Amino acid sequence: VPCPGHMTSPAGATAEAQCECTPGFTYNSDAEDLKGRRLLALGVCEACLQGFFKPGAGPQACTACPRFAYSPFGSTSPLACACPAGSSGPPGATACVFCAAGTYKSFAGDLVCVPCP
Repeated sequence: VPCPGHMTSPAGATAEAQCECTPGFTYNSDAEDLKGRRLLALGVCEACLQGFFKPGAGPQACTACPRFAYSPFGSTSPLACACPAGSSGPPGATACVFCAAGTYKSFAGDLVCVPCP
């Protein structure tokens, strides 16, 4: 029997309780439907929010990207963290630094700030 949505299990699993969240998803035991009813007794797995990532399967919380960096929903790697326009940093955005006066960067990502024309 397959695990519920966005869940996986180790080889040889014998019960649904062994299902765990896939990478990019985190466990929410308080999930409710639109009428306020609990969805599952075991909870549900929800995508990591923008600006967070989770590389492995399991119940762990998603990890935040460094300050000022962002990532898409459901990111599975720190390399998904990128510096926004107006700042630069290395791939994986270990730190974002605002462009210096007289320079700019129009796009998100690991591009460098360039001098104004």
